[in-house]
Amino acid sequence: MSPQEIARTLEMSEYLVKEYIAIIEEYNKKEEKVNDGSS
Repeated sequence: MSPQEIARTLEMSEYLVKEYIAIIEEYNKKEEKVNDGSS
């Protein structure tokens, strides 16, 4: 789904959806580092 579709579905602003996406992507990057043994 696009951020616009998510915003409409959840009845929240597109800006807030994009902020959540950025947080999730940052978290996923950190998890990948932990899982592959990098620091």
